[in-house]
Amino acid sequence: MVARSLTLRAAIALLLLVSFYAVGLAVGAGLIAFAFWGATASSSVNVKGVVILLAAGGSVLVGLIPSFSSWKPPGPRVDEREQPRLFGLIRQVAQQMGQPMPADVYLFPEVNAFVVNAGGVLGLGGKRVLGVGLGLLAVTNVSQLKAILAHEFGHFAGGDARLSGLTWATRGVMIRTLQSVSRSGSGLVARPFSWMFTLYLRITQAISRQQELIADEWGVRIAGKTAHASGLRQVALAGATWNLFMRMEVEPLAQLGIAPRNLFEGFRRFSSSSALKAREAQLQATLTEARRDPYDSHPPLAERIAWAHAQSGSESALDTTPASSLLEGRETLEAGLSPPAGQFRKMEWSEVAPVRALGLERRAAHVQVRVEAMTVQHALDALAQPARRLQFAEAVDPVLIEWTLPDRRDRIEGSVLSALEGYFGVLLTARGFTWRSSPGEPLRLEKGEQIFPLHEVLDGILQGKKPLDSLTVALDGAGVGRSDTVPVEDKLRWELERPRCEVKLEPRGGRVIVYADLPTFFLPRCCGICRKPAAQVTRTRFTVGGFFGKAEDWLELDVPTCAQHEGKARKVLSVRSYRPMVGEVGIEVKDAGYAELIQTVNG
Repeated sequence: MVARSLTLRAAIALLLLVSFYAVGLAVGAGLIAFAFWGATASSSVNVKGVVILLAAGGSVLVGLIPSFSSWKPPGPRVDEREQPRLFGLIRQVAQQMGQPMPADVYLFPEVNAFVVNAGGVLGLGGKRVLGVGLGLLAVTNVSQLKAILAHEFGHFAGGDARLSGLTWATRGVMIRTLQSVSRSGSGLVARPFSWMFTLYLRITQAISRQQELIADEWGVRIAGKTAHASGLRQVALAGATWNLFMRMEVEPLAQLGIAPRNLFEGFRRFSSSSALKAREAQLQATLTEARRDPYDSHPPLAERIAWAHAQSGSESALDTTPASSLLEGRETLEAGLSPPAGQFRKMEWSEVAPVRALGLERRAAHVQVRVEAMTVQHALDALAQPARRLQFAEAVDPVLIEWTLPDRRDRIEGSVLSALEGYFGVLLTARGFTWRSSPGEPLRLEKGEQIFPLHEVLDGILQGKKPLDSLTVALDGAGVGRSDTVPVEDKLRWELERPRCEVKLEPRGGRVIVYADLPTFFLPRCCGICRKPAAQVTRTRFTVGGFFGKAEDWLELDVPTCAQHEGKARKVLSVRSYRPMVGEVGIEVKDAGYAELIQTVNG
C-alpha cells in the first residue's frame, strides 16, 4: 500500500521529477556532443546525421524548460456576505477538521467540487481555493454536500493540494518533452521518455487513488457513512447525467447559435425525464463496475463505497434539505453561468421546441424529395407494411442499403421514425398545431387543450404496441388528407436532391478508383470483401499511396468486415491519393460492384 506520509509521497514525486530531468539532460547533451564529435572527428562529415542529432538533442533540452501557467478562475467568486448559508456549512466543516477557511470560493457549472493551491510554484505557496459546482448543489442534500466538502478539505489536511502542484508540473514537463522530441521525428529518442512518462503516470495515479480513499475517511468522519456513500453515488450518477444532458440537449442548441437562459433548470428537468429513465439501468451498471484502470485518478465507485462502510464511527443525523437551498439568488447565479449573450441567442426552455423542430422540418422536406410519389398514404403504408418500411428507409437514407450490421432493424426503424415524425409534424403544424418540449422529452404537438404525442404514437406503431388508427384518427381530425404532400421550395429541393457525398468512379484495368469527399464519405455496412453481412467495423489506418507513400501521409477509415474476414480490413481497399486542401480521397477498390454500391449509399 502506498504510504500515507505526505513527506514520502512528495519525495517519490520529487525523485521522479529529478530522475526525468537527469535522463533528459544526459540524453540531450549527449546527442549534441555526439553531433559535434561526428562533425570534427573525420574529414568526411555526414551533414544529414549531424543535423538530425542536433535537432533531437535540442528538442529534448527545449522540452525540459518548465512552463508556469497562471490561475484562471472557473466561475464567479463568492464571499460570505453574498452566500452566508453556504459559507456557514463550509466554515462548520473547516472547524470540525481543524482547517483554515479557503482564501477564495468559486462557483462553476459542473457536478463536481475541487480544492487547489492557486498560484505559487509547483504547489508551494499560493492560496487555498475551493470550487463548488452549481450542478452539484442542484442534485445533493445538505448532508451529502457536507460529506463532499469534508472530502475536499481532506485533500488540504493531507497536503494533497500542494503535492498535486508538483505532480502536474512534472507531467507538464514530460508531455512537452515528448511533444518536442516527437516533432523532431526522433522516435528512438522519444522511447525512453515515453517509458518514464508511463511509469510516472502509473505511480502518481496509484498515489492519487490512495489520496482519494484517505480523503473519503474525512467525509465519513464528519458527515457519516450514509451521507458520504449516498453522496458518492448521487454525484457519480448526476455527473453521468450531466454529460448526457449536455450532449443531448445543450450541444445541439449551441450548433444553432442558441443557449438556454438557465442551464441548470434544464438539467433538473432532464434528471427526471423519460430519456434518462431509459438509460438509467445502463448508467447504474456502468457506475457499479469494479474494474480498476492503472491510469485512473480515482478508485472505482464500488470500491470507494465499500471503503466508506468499512470505516469505524457512529452515524450522523441526515439533513435531507436540498443543498441548492443554501444559495442566495440561485436563479441569478445560474443564469450568470450560462454562455454569454454575445456568442449565443438566449432562450427559455419553453421557447426551444420550435428550434428543435427545424431539423424535423428539413427532414420532412428530405422525405418529400427523396421518396418517389411521396404522399400521406405512402407514409401510412410504410408504417403498416414491414416490406414497404424497408424500401422507404432506403429511399430516405441510402446509407441503409445493404446495411447488415446487427443493429440493422434499429437503424431502419429509427430512420422511419424520424422521417415520419417530421413529415406528419409539418402537416399538422400547418393546421394549427404547435411544437412543445421539455429537456429529455420528445417533441409533442399541441392545439388548445389537445395534446398529441406524435413521437410516442409513431414509435408505438413501429413496435407493434399501438394500432395504426391511433395516428389516422388524429390526422383525420386535423383535416390531413391521404393525398397531401409537404411543400418544398425550389432552392431547398435542389439542395436536397444532391448526393450526400459526391462519388466518382474511374475504371482502371480490372479495378476501380473511387474519388470522394473524405469528410462526408461513407462505406457500405456490409463486408467489403465478400458482400456478406458485416460483423464489425474496424477503424483502419491506411498509408496514402500504399507501401511507397510517405510515412506521415496516412488517414483512417471505418471498414466493415464479416466474421470470416475479421482482421483483413486492408484487403478491402487501398488509398491511392489524398488532397487534404480540398478533402478529396482516391480509393482503389478491386470489385466494380462494390464500387457502384459505394456510390449508391453515398447518393
